[in-house]
Amino acid sequence: MDNYATQIDDKLNELKNNSKKFLKFLDKITSLNPIIIGGFIRNIINDEPVRDIDIILNSNDDKQIEKIIKIDNLKYKINSFKGYKIFIDNYTIDIWYLKNHNLFKEGIYEPTINNLNETTFINYDSLVYDLNNKQLNINHYLESINNNMINFVGTKEAIENNKQTFLSIGKIFLISYKKKMDISEEIKEYILRYYTEYPDFMKKLKNEYVRHYNLTMDEDLEEFIETNIKQYMKKRTN
Repeated sequence: MDNYATQIDDKLNELKNNSKKFLKFLDKITSLNPIIIGGFIRNIINDEPVRDIDIILNSNDDKQIEKIIKIDNLKYKINSFKGYKIFIDNYTIDIWYLKNHNLFKEGIYEPTINNLNETTFINYDSLVYDLNNKQLNINHYLESINNNMINFVGTKEAIENNKQTFLSIGKIFLISYKKKMDISEEIKEYILRYYTEYPDFMKKLKNEYVRHYNLTMDEDLEEFIETNIKQYMKKRTN
């Protein structure tokens, strides 16, 4: 675990060396207790290219980011978490406050750093690094890799509270397709519930894919999804 934390720090130092603006930004948010989550950590562990960084701030000073953006004249737009998507040189940083996380606001979990890894929809995405305290929690992610299985992380209430159902389903299939990972029976039933409820299921998946990735869904991925759903349905009826 310590080795992974060192890898993350090394990559951040590399990015800071490549961009004075990025260095300045990270230095300015240090006092806001930044926590890096998700794909950035996973990409580093797997020695994959880094596309963007998701950062959660464990702070009540919810005006500071806005001040930094204005003072440094940073390019940004409001993201889906009611935070900011900030563009610094070649890097994209999605940043928002821990207290504004949907599952914390709904009272499903206590708003603490220790609960962040539980708020992720699936185990493959559950990676949390407390930057100031150098604490890394990737237990759910490692479980997904060791078992080669994509599964839910949170409670039933947390799962049902997901506000991006079709995006989440699309991402699950994309991971399964690219990484050759199995999907748990629980997730399969979740997928089938929405498949049977929505006649335009595939249209919704493809629309969310385009919105999130800014790309049209690959025909092979579309065929992979349709084939797997047919298999799930067949198994259910047998």
